[in-house]
Amino acid sequence: MDILLLSRGFFPFYRAVVQGLCDRGISVRMHCALTDAREKGQIADTPYILLPHVGGFRSEENIRLLIDYLRREQIDLVLNPNIQIFDLEKLIRQTREVLPGMRFIDLIHSCPDFIVRNKRTELREMTLRQVRTPKTAFQYLFPSLYLALLKQSVKRRAMKAYALFDKTVVLTPRYAEEYRKFYGLPEEEKKVTAIPNPKIVGQPHVPVTEKEKTILFVGRLSREKALYRLFAVWKQLYRELPDWQLSIVGDGAERERYEQTVRTEQLERVSFLGEQPAIPYIDRAAILCLVSNFEGLPTVFTEAMTLGCVPVGFDSFSGIHEMIDHAENGIIVPAFDTAQYAAELKRLATDAPFRERLARGAMQKSGRFDNGLVVDLWEKLFNEISVLH
Repeated sequence: MDILLLSRGFFPFYRAVVQGLCDRGISVRMHCALTDAREKGQIADTPYILLPHVGGFRSEENIRLLIDYLRREQIDLVLNPNIQIFDLEKLIRQTREVLPGMRFIDLIHSCPDFIVRNKRTELREMTLRQVRTPKTAFQYLFPSLYLALLKQSVKRRAMKAYALFDKTVVLTPRYAEEYRKFYGLPEEEKKVTAIPNPKIVGQPHVPVTEKEKTILFVGRLSREKALYRLFAVWKQLYRELPDWQLSIVGDGAERERYEQTVRTEQLERVSFLGEQPAIPYIDRAAILCLVSNFEGLPTVFTEAMTLGCVPVGFDSFSGIHEMIDHAENGIIVPAFDTAQYAAELKRLATDAPFRERLARGAMQKSGRFDNGLVVDLWEKLFNEISVLH
């Protein structure tokens, strides 16, 4: 079986799945379709096609080249990790005309209603100072109407994708149910299935009893990751935890604003480490925090749990309950309650036996994302759509 991954999005997960199938004696080869030559260095020795024309997957020239590649390489299955349907509709329809046996799977790596969920949170926190255009004025004055219109737009796009793809894969059974409800699908529908991302990190090098007194954030410094909430938490804590530090691994459009926040608020022991390989930092840190508007099934939580770093997050996405049992292997805080978040962090920081118990529980819970269990689910799905040879 040959699989084509559209873009290099989430490449390490699908490479791990392919390797797991090969280890079972199933012949599988993965390919990538790239629109940027700079991505070549990020896919190791994986065979690929570089689409040369402007327009990406909507370009007629690129579609022709891609269909030729699918035919020449005898591709059986196309995986879409992150390309919007309005960029793919023409490609899928033209491919089916020429290669009617080709299978397409849509991969949703977040909660199903993430666009609406994110905008709802942004509008709830919106201030008059953010109103700079007619669109933002409409959002500020009529948030409920704007959300209703946005939901209808999102639903139309999603239903087009649902109709075109052979299967839609979400991250958890909860998300499969949310997908059906959000888009009004019947309970008996069979096209949506749940498969988590596999665990691709090894065992920890730093024992839970020797972790650094570091509260760590790993992720893009973007609006939806809402790092400002963690600074609001740290403002309540840093004087009470003089031997702890807050470290930020990642970069993005909001970095300059966040650095200014730290200076303005005179927050102490905050380090911006930029874009770095995250695993060594997670391995050493005692606590890892997310404060996002939404998540899917955050990889950084899986990595933290595997490495014995206690995960803490807001109850802003249902997938957190698939990962964490509160006060057993991590902490779940009511959505956007920064005072409660600070209280939970203070307990973790000052109660070492409690923190270490949760760290060991997290390591045990991470086993549910072992690659073998995830490969079982992919093998079952591939058999259902008849692509395994």
